[in-house]
Amino acid sequence: MNDPALALLIQAARDLGWPLPSPESIDSIEAFERACFARLDHIKGGQDRAHAKNGVRSAITAAHEGNAEYARAGLWEAAKVIHLEEYDRDVMRLSRPSHAA
Repeated sequence: MNDPALALLIQAARDLGWPLPSPESIDSIEAFERACFARLDHIKGGQDRAHAKNGVRSAITAAHEGNAEYARAGLWEAAKVIHLEEYDRDVMRLSRPSHAA
């Protein structure tokens, strides 16, 4: 990997446990962005999804500037939206009455 910004983004994503496809399939910043956005597409709230995508874009900008801390912060903003969406889904699933007797 010859692109230091891409290496920084992939490392930041790994640090946060961000579920990315294999690093070999991410050969550019654009591929990284597509992989992140694909993970965000299932989020129902348009405003939440937009906030998460802005976090990814901020991370990419920070990575281009060589700022690992801000790159992680941008990805963290997106990860929070994903985690909250998953939490809400789990709460709804667990709060349904069980039909098993």
